[in-house]
Amino acid sequence: MHGKTVDVEDVPGQFKDLLGRVMAGERIVLHKDNKPVAEMTPVIKRRAGLHAGAICTSGDFDEELPEKFWSGEM
Repeated sequence: MHGKTVDVEDVPGQFKDLLGRVMAGERIVLHKDNKPVAEMTPVIKRRAGLHAGAICTSGDFDEELPEKFWSGEM
C-alpha cells in the first residue's frame, strides 16, 4: 500500500480525488502543522477461514477459573 501526505487544509478541495485513491488501495496520511493527525485507508474485507489453524485453544478454555486466580494467589 503506497502512501501520500496531504495537509488537512487541502482536503476539502481534493476529497473526491483522495477518496478515489484510497478506493484504489492507497493510504493517505493527513497532516496539520507538519504533524500526522489522521489517515485514510481502504477498508479490508475479511474472509472467514483465511488463517484456519493459526490459533488454538486448550481443552479447558471454557472451564471455571480456580479460586486462586480470583484471590491473586496465582
